[in-house]
Amino acid sequence: MKQLRPPSDGRDGVDIPPPPADGDYDCSSFDTQEQAQAVLDRTSGDPHRLDGDDDGVACESL
Repeated sequence: MKQLRPPSDGRDGVDIPPPPADGDYDCSSFDTQEQAQAVLDRTSGDPHRLDGDDDGVACESL
């Protein structure tokens, strides 16, 4: 099983891809779990549904 990094505080300099045309990220929008985690950490709640099991870790399959 891949080791996941703990949630980021959103201030670690992670390069986040620009939002998709529809404005709704999904896990395929990211190259790494770290990028998805940075978006999850920077938003209130989980508007992009990046944390399907609500454990605080985004896109665990990346």
